[in-house]
Parts: sequence; C-alpha cells; structure tokens
Amino acid sequence: MCPAFGIDLALGLLLDPVVADRRGRVELGVEPGSYEVRLDRPKASLLAKTRVVDGSTVTLEARQFGQAALEPTKSRGNADTPPTPETFAVAGRHRIDVVIGGSHSSAALPTGIVANISTFNGFGGLQYTVFAREDLAITFGIVGRAAVSGELVSTKSVLEASAALASVPVGVRWNPFTSRHPSSQLKPFVSASIGPVWGAGSQSFVGVGSIANASFVETTVGGDALAGLDFHLARFFSVTVSGGYNWMADFGRPIGVRNNYSGAEFGFNFGFLFGKGR
Repeated sequence: MCPAFGIDLALGLLLDPVVADRRGRVELGVEPGSYEVRLDRPKASLLAKTRVVDGSTVTLEARQFGQAALEPTKSRGNADTPPTPETFAVAGRHRIDVVIGGSHSSAALPTGIVANISTFNGFGGLQYTVFAREDLAITFGIVGRAAVSGELVSTKSVLEASAALASVPVGVRWNPFTSRHPSSQLKPFVSASIGPVWGAGSQSFVGVGSIANASFVETTVGGDALAGLDFHLARFFSVTVSGGYNWMADFGRPIGVRNNYSGAEFGFNFGFLFGKGR
C-alpha cells in the first residue's frame, strides 16, 4: 500500500480551490521517506517538513507551516546568457600573438647614383604577453623582417645587395582608458619596446678592374613606439591593430643597400589568451 499525506487547508492558507476537495484538503500518494512541502504565495513562501512511513497517513495542518526564505528563479536549458564582467578581463592572464605587418622607409643615395631606392619591408613573428595588471603588460617577441634587395648603379660601378633583419624586442604596454572597466571588449593601448636587431646581408660589387662578393651579419639596437587597439572577440581570442614608428641605430656597415631601416610601421596581431586570471 502506498502511504499518503494530506495538506489541510481549513484555514484558507494555501492552494487554489480547484485542486482541493470540499473540506479544503489535498491528498497525495508518495513513497516512504522524508519530505519538505513548500507552498509559494505572492510575497511569501511557507515550508513544512515531515516523514512518511510505509502504510501510514500524515496530515499537515496550516499551523505546521513556517516562513521560508524566498529563492530567486533559475532558468534552465541552454539559453544564452550575457558575458559576466570578468569575461574579457586580462589581469593575470597570458597571450600568444601571431604578428604580421609592414614598415615603409626610404633613403636618398649619394650624388652620382642613378636611382633613389624606396623599400617596403614586411615582417612577421610571435609575441608573448603577460598582463601584470588590467592596464599594464610586458611583451617579449621574436620578429623577422624581409628587406627588399636593390641595385645601385653609378658611372663607375654596380652594386647588388640583399638583406634580412631579425629582432628580439622586449616591451611594455599600457592601457590608459579601460583599466577600471575590465569587461570592455575594446582595449586601447600605447606601447614601446627595445632589443637587439641582427642584419644579414650579401653584396656583389662590379667596378673598374674589380669584382667582389661578400656576406656578413651586423648587430645594432632598435625597437618601436606604437598605439593600437585590442578587439576581444572571445575570452580566448583577440585581434589587434596597431601603428607607429619602428626605430633602430645604424648598422656598422650597410645591410643590403642601407645601414638603417627605421620608418613608419603598421601591424595586425591574432592573439590566443589563456590562464585563469585574477
């Protein structure tokens, strides 16, 4: 026999009359065990506890119900919820960026040279960023630059040269605007970096009575000063656009056709974020 318990509505406290019998009583058949009976009314919630044993009938009367704390309604299913304020926060997190871009520079050649060479230098590499705070980050990069080869012709000689550059910049990024709004998906920044720059060059020279070929590597120091904007498309992915100036000290000898490749710069980063943050 299935045990049952009833809820006495004699004091008119509880349910719609449609679900109660003429005596104001609702009877339910349940399995043996302990139960909590909760009755919600406008601006109030009542709770009673009871235990039902096999073959018994338990009646809950209105005086057995006491006030219960109201609980917020929780949605079920896979309904989309808006991002929490912490979704796009970066403090304490890390990011690895794939970096691509280019810089433009030109040089005026000495009198007697038949051409003025202008070069467009593409670059690419990887950058690691650790966000020490919401507004401050440290960066470490490995960047390669492809300098266009050129040819210089004078009345007495011909010089063919090519070059490639590599650098390891260490820098700092500062977000001056949204440090107090970590939930923002748009994070502007200014940055500066410095590090060693290596230039590998090769030259072929043909002059009056002489022919020479040479390959060499030179080292100098350089970096960049940039302003940009991070677009956080997801907690784990961002896209960055930036622009500014790439600078370097002169090489000890020309790399390619020049000894300095400073100039305007623009770039795009595709970043992958990880870490719990804080």
